[in-house]
Amino acid sequence: MCTWLVSESKRGANEICSCMLEFLKTQNLSAIEHVKTFSDCCGGQNRNRTMISFMMWACRNFDLKSWEHRFMEPGYLYLPNDSDFGKIEKRKKKYGPIYCKDTYTTLIKESQPKAQFNVLDMSGKFKNVHNLVEQRKFMKKMLKENRLIFYS
Repeated sequence: MCTWLVSESKRGANEICSCMLEFLKTQNLSAIEHVKTFSDCCGGQNRNRTMISFMMWACRNFDLKSWEHRFMEPGYLYLPNDSDFGKIEKRKKKYGPIYCKDTYTTLIKESQPKAQFNVLDMSGKFKNVHNLVEQRKFMKKMLKENRLIFYS
């Protein structure tokens, strides 16, 4: 789980891609060939050319064979991490007012005691991934076997 202060950055595609990059850096990628991710249908964060460009860049630079990203149907399904956020909110009620990020990090870790969350502090780690879009020319999208394919 990645954390940062609102004053440090926003919550757009650039930030989400930066978080995924930091997560990938923590993994043993020599053992990973295929990545599967899920997200909601938030256009500003997940459903845009910046995300697709980042995923293509990550496949090339981390020697991944594929990256499959699925969007959950709005209003019908919940992502597994939705219950995680519920646990955090429940724990937050016991804390009272929180005035610093370190306290929030502790709260997040304590909200799931058996298998604590891995919390990544994103301070100073945001990258400008918007330029990845400029390196590609997106052409028509095509539906093949019920999958959306982008050609560059």
